[in-house]
Amino acid sequence: MKPLRALLAILPFVLGACASPGAPAGQPAQSSYTLAPGQRIDLGGQATIAYDSFSDSRCPESMKCMWAGELTYRLTLHTPAATEQFSLGPSKPGYVSQALGGARIALDPAKLPPVPPAGVAPANYPVTVSVTRP
Repeated sequence: MKPLRALLAILPFVLGACASPGAPAGQPAQSSYTLAPGQRIDLGGQATIAYDSFSDSRCPESMKCMWAGELTYRLTLHTPAATEQFSLGPSKPGYVSQALGGARIALDPAKLPPVPPAGVAPANYPVTVSVTRP
């Protein structure tokens, strides 16, 4: 009974992707969202994405570093059937969600914040992600 309940929980996502008004026939449906740290957005069908935290260890341009560092955003996808935690960043810009039937959650590289100057703590970076449903 649980597998059937899980299938019924994701069915709106699968059907919603097929009936998406903005996508041409045969093209995946895509939506874009900007979140602030701690914010949660509704994807519909009782699914949400929460922006849990970020870390920015990138080397300031004025410094010489042994390691370039990285920017990482940590997010959690909640659906009635599953919870998936994942990270996105310039080195890992996308995540494929099994709970959303293979939907791809991707970082918008055009919206990445610049590297903060030396000695300045990173601000609370918003993150912009797109959700592309097959």
